[in-house]
Amino acid sequence: MSDQGFVTNRSRVLLCVARDPDARQRDISETLDITERRVSEILRDLTERGWLAKEKVGRRNTYQVRADVLVEDGLGRACTIGELLESLGGTATT
Repeated sequence: MSDQGFVTNRSRVLLCVARDPDARQRDISETLDITERRVSEILRDLTERGWLAKEKVGRRNTYQVRADVLVEDGLGRACTIGELLESLGGTATT
C-alpha cells in the first residue's frame, strides 16, 4: 500500500496551477508523479466546482485559480480558495 500523505492530489494540482497557470497537463503530471489522465480528471473537477476558470489559448487550455471562491471543510467552516492555497504555501491568482 502506498503512503498517500496529507495533501490530496486535488490540492497539489491546484497548487501547481496557482504557481504556473500556463503549465501543461504533462508538466503537472510529471511534477506530481500522477498520470496525465488523472490530472485531466482533477482539472475538469476543479473547473466544474468553480475553483478554476478555464480559457482556450490557441490549442492549449490555461487555468486561472478563482481565489475568491468559498470552500467548506465539512465541519461547517469555510475559507476561500486563496486562503487555502496560502495555508499550503502557495500563491493564489484571481
